[in-house]
Amino acid sequence: MNKKVGLLLAGLILSTFLLSFVSAYIGFGSGGFFYNVRYGSEQVISAVVDFSEPFLEVLLGSQYGGYSSYLIFEKFLLFILLISMVYVSVKQIDVFKDNKPVLWIIAIGVPLLAIRFIDFMWLDNIFMQYQVLGVVLTSILPFILFFFFIEAIDQGTIRKVGWIFFILVYYGLWSTTSQGMYGDIYMWTLVASVIFLVLDGTIHRYYMMEKLTAAGSKDVWDAIRRLKQEENDYMTKSQGIPDNIREQRLKDIRSQLKKLYKQVA
Repeated sequence: MNKKVGLLLAGLILSTFLLSFVSAYIGFGSGGFFYNVRYGSEQVISAVVDFSEPFLEVLLGSQYGGYSSYLIFEKFLLFILLISMVYVSVKQIDVFKDNKPVLWIIAIGVPLLAIRFIDFMWLDNIFMQYQVLGVVLTSILPFILFFFFIEAIDQGTIRKVGWIFFILVYYGLWSTTSQGMYGDIYMWTLVASVIFLVLDGTIHRYYMMEKLTAAGSKDVWDAIRRLKQEENDYMTKSQGIPDNIREQRLKDIRSQLKKLYKQVA
């Protein structure tokens, strides 16, 4: 089923390109090659829209009675999303997962009923949530990218300088914008950046520990714990050991700890 849908979409895209180039070739002398390629593509897109729009209007319904193309594309996207979610959910039920026809009937029928009878107020509310999601994701993306870039640097001083520059940039954006919503985004990014600057050492150590854990290796931290325990033993339970030997061993332990801390700092 998935292969058939993929082949159908690939065929449709290929046909679109071929028809656009044919249209361009036919009208090559009248307006230039690239102009005619664009015109051919527009004609193919118009033909596809004109062909599919009535079917979608009948299936997905109208907001004002009869059939209308108002919000038809948005409703079609929601329909596709719901099909995917319902399909994955119903597939987990033993009764349906081995019965493909029934599975697809439910996966298509439920979203059709949901989208066909949904009113404009609910649609507007759904679209607003996706708009907010898009704003949040695209706003936080620069901060996330900068965080992973700066945390890859081992030198704490360089990381702090990087956070300071980042804060200055967002302070400039916040202080010069005239749009309230944009200003709020810049302000909260600025606040988060200041927090990350102040807690840079703690955050970096935690970040490196998480990387070691994700890589399946805690060897460095295990070694640190063992050396710390040995250091504590030499300081509290080393009666009978000559002072010079004890001091030398403590010096060696602390030297090793310093090297290990540099690996995760």
